[in-house]
Amino acid sequence: MEAFTSSSVAPEGSPDYFGSGYTDASGAYWQEINLQALSQQQQFLSISA
Repeated sequence: MEAFTSSSVAPEGSPDYFGSGYTDASGAYWQEINLQALSQQQQFLSISA
């Protein structure tokens, strides 16, 4: 957590699996993904190679 300068809640209308967003010291934005919630999404489960 020390590497990030700020955090925010997921933007309104984001998918259910989006967690908090974080900005690091260089200004890059990192989106937290709740993998448990993502793994329950039918669209994600139906991905094929």
